[in-house]
Amino acid sequence: MRSPLLRRLILGGRWRGRDPPITACALALSAVLYSSSNDTDTSILVSSSPLCELLMADTWRLLCGSHAAHLPSYAAMGSGINGIVIGKSMGSGTIIDPDGTILTCAHLVMDIQSKEAISKGKVEVTLQDGRSFEGTVISADFHSDIAVVKINSPTPLPAAKLGSSRKLQSGEWVIALGCPLTLQRTITAGIVSCVDRTSRDLGLGGKEREYLQTDCAINEGNSGGPLINLDGEIVGINIMKIANADGLSFAVPIDSIVKLIEQLRKNGRVAQPWLGLKLLDLNDRVVAQLKERDILFPDVRKGVFVPMVYPGSPADRAGFLPNDVIIRFDGKPVEQVKEIVEALREKVGMPVKVIVQRAGGKLVTLTVVPEVANTAT
Repeated sequence: MRSPLLRRLILGGRWRGRDPPITACALALSAVLYSSSNDTDTSILVSSSPLCELLMADTWRLLCGSHAAHLPSYAAMGSGINGIVIGKSMGSGTIIDPDGTILTCAHLVMDIQSKEAISKGKVEVTLQDGRSFEGTVISADFHSDIAVVKINSPTPLPAAKLGSSRKLQSGEWVIALGCPLTLQRTITAGIVSCVDRTSRDLGLGGKEREYLQTDCAINEGNSGGPLINLDGEIVGINIMKIANADGLSFAVPIDSIVKLIEQLRKNGRVAQPWLGLKLLDLNDRVVAQLKERDILFPDVRKGVFVPMVYPGSPADRAGFLPNDVIIRFDGKPVEQVKEIVEALREKVGMPVKVIVQRAGGKLVTLTVVPEVANTAT
């Protein structure tokens, strides 16, 4: 049975609860970026996965090619949900504090070819009430596709409430807000299809990331808009969909974004840790295949397999070898790659003890010092 909030949204009614949960998000919403870039670089999508060719960050198609020339001057429209404008590109964003800090997508405020932020670049922001402001790009992280923009308002602004993505479960109702195709105040509803979809599942290269998968309708212009739960709390930021498919949309979980914002505000960038390892979750099928290939493969059922060590990497210098199985990382047992990724978040430049199991069952303790990853590649 649909909640009263969802039912009212679908029927076009008003929320009459104690605190209108949609109001802050809708007022805070949006970022309609218009970029005149004709860049057609799509290297971010290159991968061995067949899904990868269909994945698109939802504004990229408008950022390049013939469509860009036909975009209207959205910022000039007085009734828009908060929009951000640069040249001729389009997207959405969300005000997250009364001082005018806006959360949006990095691909809207970064140079697509160099993957560098438009540092202190200026964007035009249009609020739902029609007011326009000059916004400053404070920082952006291409790897996570999250950016922070700041506007200065003479009065405090309504801010959206941040929730927790960890509490989400598959099947829960969620709502996407944004300005798809410049259509202001657009709300779509759906359910959470998967709470831990990985970039590896989608065939995206680089450091592994996790996404919320939903079946909310997402189109060009939804980038940077919030994904909210039925309490009106932001649980994610919508960033991409699978083109030519229905019900396959993806958002960055808000819990990851909160940690990222802390780094952006403190350091002006996100220090992504890098070990120089390729990692693979073990299961019975994988173990059986590895044992067929090497009779000395350790008798393990749990752990993280190391198929490759990059030469000259921190892991290489620490003594990791191909075919190692990581069973403990930073003092804790590990069974999945995502546990290592989570443990590494705050470990750049800090020694981490790792226990691996090798051929014949030999246990070896290694110490590795993660370096800052080059997120521009």
